[in-house]
Amino acid sequence: MASHAGRAAERFTAPRPARALAPIGHHDRCHAGGVHDTKFATKLELAAQMITAALDAGVAAGWVAADEAYGNSAAFRAGLREHQIRNVLAVSRSHLVRSTAVRLGSVPR
Repeated sequence: MASHAGRAAERFTAPRPARALAPIGHHDRCHAGGVHDTKFATKLELAAQMITAALDAGVAAGWVAADEAYGNSAAFRAGLREHQIRNVLAVSRSHLVRSTAVRLGSVPR
């Protein structure tokens, strides 16, 4: 990544990921192991945080690609639009996709 993204990527350190909540009765083990922050975050939240942190650090991002777990999330897509990042996102076949760029039947053959 650093060889293509430049110096900003070399200086970038991803934010410390949130951890899943410790199972009941295991907080002492977590603290003993140096894990003090046990705030839960979903994969979608972690991805959004990491993208924002990378952009804030000056890492140039031309586009993002993700699977349907991310593509089906309106919040994740809105975050990419807010950051003005082009994207290629898979969506489930039942997901309604509205496109203003190309209308079906208007593509020349």
